[in-house]
This record gives sequence, C-alpha cells and structure tokens, in this order.
Amino acid sequence: MVFELFFFDKESFENNLRNIELLLGEKNNIFLNFILCFFTGYFEEVLFRGYLYYLVLILSKSLFFGNILSIILISLIFGFLHITQGKIGIIASSIISIIFFISIVISNTIWYAIIFHFIFNFVELSFIFPYQKRMEKKSAHIV
Repeated sequence: MVFELFFFDKESFENNLRNIELLLGEKNNIFLNFILCFFTGYFEEVLFRGYLYYLVLILSKSLFFGNILSIILISLIFGFLHITQGKIGIIASSIISIIFFISIVISNTIWYAIIFHFIFNFVELSFIFPYQKRMEKKSAHIV
C-alpha cells in the first residue's frame, strides 16, 4: 500500500483504506495494530519463506536451481495474494518478498524478515493510513 501512495495508484489505495477501516474501524488503535502486524508478519514469513520455500526446494531436488525457483515462485505467489492492492501492490509485494528472501539467505535466519515485515506493516497501518485519511478529509472540505 505504501507503493500505491508513492506511485499514485489512488484507486487501489482508497480501496484498501476502506477495507482496513471495515476490518479495524475508523479509530487508530496502536496496540491492536501492533498485535495484528506482528502476527501477520510472523505467520506470512513462516508460511511463505519458511514452509513453502522448503517444500518447493525439496520438490525441485537441485539445491541451486531449487533455491532460485523457490524464491521466484514463492515471491510471485506472495505478490498475487496482495491482489487487492492493485498491480503496483502485486509487483511491490513480489519485490519485497525477494528482499526478504535475500535477508534470509544472508543472515541464515527468518527473524530479520519477520521483524522487517512487522515494521513495514505497522508503519503503514499506524501512520501512513491515518495520515492519508486526514489528507482526504482535508481535500474533501476544500472541494
């Protein structure tokens, strides 16, 4: 969603904003955001860059080819599961997924990806969305 804001995909951004408001309500609850973002980041990382990554790696047999295939395949799946964020959200999520994989390969731990995923989601949900809502309300009053 951050990428939608920066790349001016206003329709997708507004759509996601409405969906989040339906899920969480209009008030910004930092504690709820913290819990939600931590568990979302944790479970998505364990599922995609933990379980599914090793499953595809095992099924592909060859370690080098399997590693590249796993990263690409899982990143594309991860991106497409963010389809509600529009085309830019799909592309951005796929790229971020690859970055998370690189952090795992370099550090040999999934925890950096979990922490970064949590921080990314938390900043977006707790600060960017509320800011965007305020800007939309101000622009609605001007028009």
